[in-house]
Order: sequence, then structure tokens, then C-alpha cells
Amino acid sequence: MSQQTTLGKRTAVDYLARARRRLAVETATALCRKPIAIKPNLPLISFTFDDFPRTAFLEAGRILGRYNILGTYYVSFSLMGKQSQLGPMFHLEDLKELLRQGHELGCHTFGHCHSWDTPPHFYERAIIENQE
Repeated sequence: MSQQTTLGKRTAVDYLARARRRLAVETATALCRKPIAIKPNLPLISFTFDDFPRTAFLEAGRILGRYNILGTYYVSFSLMGKQSQLGPMFHLEDLKELLRQGHELGCHTFGHCHSWDTPPHFYERAIIENQE
């Protein structure tokens, strides 16, 4: 098989995988949306931290606190205490303190699995495991 044929097959497979994922996203968006009307008197802003390193709470949380603002921290517990390219990840004590301060804690799956690529029963278990 020529290199061009191999590349053509790989491109077709990649294209089909992207199309499948796009269809799943579009279907979920169309069928699972629950739009709500928000009519605030003032503009809204949301400060969120996804898979956060400790500095997102220790530094950014301190800055938010200076202005009496709260944030939302999304957590995948399998990352707790690990090292990342952004530095050390959050510790259990950080979570307790951010909740004590009134910040919101958002739940990822425990192993940060991808919702489209994970069978439903494994995905549900990963959510439950992250809440434990």
C-alpha cells in the first residue's frame, strides 16, 4: 500500500471520527438544552478554574477575595496532589478552605474521562467516584 493511500485512509478515518463527535455534540445540544432567561440589572461575569493548580486558589482566590468575589473550581479528584505543567495541583485542604470561603465546587469525573468516548455506565461510575 502506498504512503498516499495510507494517508488517504487515515484522513477518511479522522474525518469520520470528527463528524461522529460533531453529530453527538449537535444532537446533545439540540435535545438536552434547558434554556433559562436571565435578566440581570447589571452585567454578569463568572470566574471559573478548570482542573486547577493550587495557585488558582491560593493566588487567584486571594485576588477574588480582595474584591469580595467568588469563583467556581472544577475538580477531577484523580488530579489531587499531583504535579502538572502549571505546578502542584490542589490539595484536600484547599478544597475545604475554598468551600469555607463560599466558592463553588464543580464536579468532573474522577479520571477526567471524555463523555463522548466513555460508555454510559463507566461515565456514571466516574461521576459518583468523584463525589465520594
